[in-house]
Amino acid sequence: METGEEVRADKSTELGSNDTDEMVNVLSLMEAANILTSGVAAVSVSPVAGVSTKGVPTVSGLFPTASAIFTTASVKMVESEVPKKRKLQEQIDAQVAKEMEEEFARENQRVSEQLARDSEIARLHAEEELKMMIEGLDKSNEMVAKHLQEYEQAAADLSVREKIEFISELVNYQDHRTKI
Repeated sequence: METGEEVRADKSTELGSNDTDEMVNVLSLMEAANILTSGVAAVSVSPVAGVSTKGVPTVSGLFPTASAIFTTASVKMVESEVPKKRKLQEQIDAQVAKEMEEEFARENQRVSEQLARDSEIARLHAEEELKMMIEGLDKSNEMVAKHLQEYEQAAADLSVREKIEFISELVNYQDHRTKI
């Protein structure tokens, strides 16, 4: 039976070796396929750098295992992608510039509208002040006119003698005022 077990162990080892080689090939192809499907046109993939074989101790001896050691793939950018990126960046820049211009235009419009409102408010305030000043002057003119009318009425009613007495009193009043 030992011979049968050794044959089975040899077959499983051999089968394991074949499976490991196949796994290395499949993994290499899968990695290359993943890189190619990611949209990169030219890819340089290094082959497997080496296969490390180690064993796992079992009752019947050492059972060999294999692990693949891969090198990383280097990606080369295709020349046509650079102009595409440049064109995309130019489009983005143009869009940003357009949005900024629109924002500046909106801001200028807002400022212009605010200035128009402020100007209208200032005009209304000035107009109100002028109206109040005119009303004040009108009242003063009415008072002056009323006093002038009363004076003229009084002057017409006074005799010459009363006028002289009145003027005399005014002169005395002014003299007295200048002394004080």
